[in-house]
Amino acid sequence: GVPIYAVGLGGLEERRDVRLAEVSAPEFAFVGSRVTVHFTVAWNGFEGPLAARLLEDGREAQAVELDRKQKAGSLRSSFDLLVDRPGKRTYAIEFAPQDGEATAANNRRRFTIEALESFQVLYVTGTPDPEFAFLRRFLERDSEIRVTVLLRAPGGRAFLNRSTRPSDRRLEEFPSTVEGLRPFHAVILGDVERETFTGAQIDALRAFVGERGGGFAMLGGTHSFGAGGWAGS
Repeated sequence: GVPIYAVGLGGLEERRDVRLAEVSAPEFAFVGSRVTVHFTVAWNGFEGPLAARLLEDGREAQAVELDRKQKAGSLRSSFDLLVDRPGKRTYAIEFAPQDGEATAANNRRRFTIEALESFQVLYVTGTPDPEFAFLRRFLERDSEIRVTVLLRAPGGRAFLNRSTRPSDRRLEEFPSTVEGLRPFHAVILGDVERETFTGAQIDALRAFVGERGGGFAMLGGTHSFGAGGWAGS
């Protein structure tokens, strides 16, 4: 074979450089939540304070000062963000070029976070049994979930709203159009019969899942699945 000889170029001294080695941020977050963005700065040939800035859509949102106590090393720090409105936001973490550093091209990193409205769940059941109480408490414990609870009134198709938090969406009846279900991301049917719903309401639920891609779950019980007349629906 043909021999290959490697020849190093440049001086023997180490490069003086500061670089943003890592940024860790979620791709998605819910409106009203707080997220933590972690970042790691590595350097060689510098010491003393270093100011890191967080930019939101091009404007400075926060800053933190890092203390480099030795001429080479790395530090991990973070920024805490409040997600206050929906939409996709572009962020950047950066620090100013240092005198004499090899390159400033690695002093900045961009990332995006898409802020989503809180996850909206419509939970409908016909029996206020222990399972109903447990599931409602479980959903309400998560601050990123908004749960609307409809409990079938005794002896008919009317519903009672049993949502407990002021932030939860309130309904007085199950929507009869897919547009009425649009605010929700998922529908849970508990122990409730098919005859509780009108044909229009069933059609709306079918379109919600089949056309809009909404989530759907049915729980077992004495009035659900086949026993509740749901076969073939």
